[in-house]
Amino acid sequence: MNHLNFFDRFRLLIYSFLLVAYTFLFYTQFSRELSLGGPFTIVRTLILMLMLIVVLFQKYSTREVLLFLIIGIMCSIVSYQNRTIDPIITFGAVLSLKDIPFKKIIEVDFVTRLLSTGTIVILSILNIIPSNNFYSGNKADFLRHSFGFFHPNTFGAYIMILVLEFIYLGERYHKRNYRILILPVAVVSLELLSNNRTAELSMILYITVYSIFSLPALKRVKEKTYKLISFLILTVASMISLFVSYSFNNGSYIWLKINDLMSGRPKMINSIVTGIYPIHLFGQKTPLIGNTEGINIDGYLMTVFVDNSYMGILIKYGIVFFVLFLFWMLINSFKYLSGNKRVVMLSWLIAIVSWGISEDKLLAIQFNSLLLIYVSDSGGLKLEENLVNDYQYKDENNATLNNNSNV
Repeated sequence: MNHLNFFDRFRLLIYSFLLVAYTFLFYTQFSRELSLGGPFTIVRTLILMLMLIVVLFQKYSTREVLLFLIIGIMCSIVSYQNRTIDPIITFGAVLSLKDIPFKKIIEVDFVTRLLSTGTIVILSILNIIPSNNFYSGNKADFLRHSFGFFHPNTFGAYIMILVLEFIYLGERYHKRNYRILILPVAVVSLELLSNNRTAELSMILYITVYSIFSLPALKRVKEKTYKLISFLILTVASMISLFVSYSFNNGSYIWLKINDLMSGRPKMINSIVTGIYPIHLFGQKTPLIGNTEGINIDGYLMTVFVDNSYMGILIKYGIVFFVLFLFWMLINSFKYLSGNKRVVMLSWLIAIVSWGISEDKLLAIQFNSLLLIYVSDSGGLKLEENLVNDYQYKDENNATLNNNSNV
């Protein structure tokens, strides 16, 4: 589907509005200082209503109806229980973009995100809007800049996503994607400006995986191998999160060093799962998480947070929803690893999954576009793969003819 009709463009416009609303009304420092929670709730509720209306005018197979019904019911239950519409927002965005080419979605996402991020950064540099700059606890006398976002890590996440989408959009029929060279530049820039270690490590993993699987010797790696890797990476990330959260020992020097390296995440999450909010089958209300008034932990008044997507989903939404989330991530990965862009998509998956170990936004559609693959129109992937093979075949034939003519 190369041509988008009015309905498709309208759905993409709604998605663009969603990104803008979250970016300006929730993830900026000025939205926090001006307490824009009320207006933000109204805006995203209106966007959600538009998405749900759009969903009613789409066609579904019997299997899709059953699958989406199960997911919709689970999202509704956990949303009601936690007094949040975030899971429903993600589910609504996924359904509302059904059958639109994934590349078109990413193009809209990239342009919207680039304009939004650029505007916020410029306004913050001009001191028109505030930033949340503070000195790093890991690097003495290093001032971390948030550039208008409410936290430097959020700024780093936006830059990382822009870079990954920029590289993806550069994947064409040619063999080399020189856009990959932007990764080292982004990593160094973030380190010098904001010290975003999670985003930096994720991008380093990306370029490592991309470089390895782009080697000629690995060109013929089978589709099943890619799918196995996607299964393993999701499993490993989940197991690491659980192990660190439950095995943390406040009396161990090694664990204390790991805790320092991870900015206190292991100790905080361990305190939550072993005392405040143990994991349940169907989740629970978590009013203390994110409460700015803080609670007493080991004699210190601390704000409770769960900077780990896997543990965050388990604590808030429960084991059943967590398994459903992993299942959705897995079937999405199986779909996009079936086309010719396996290397770039596997690299993207590994980067975002590893990023989720230290950030809590993997369930948010505005940070994880890979959730959209299953419902998007990816019919062009196989066609594109055939075109690539044709080009390679022609190149090989031309090279053979040239060699024969030189003999």
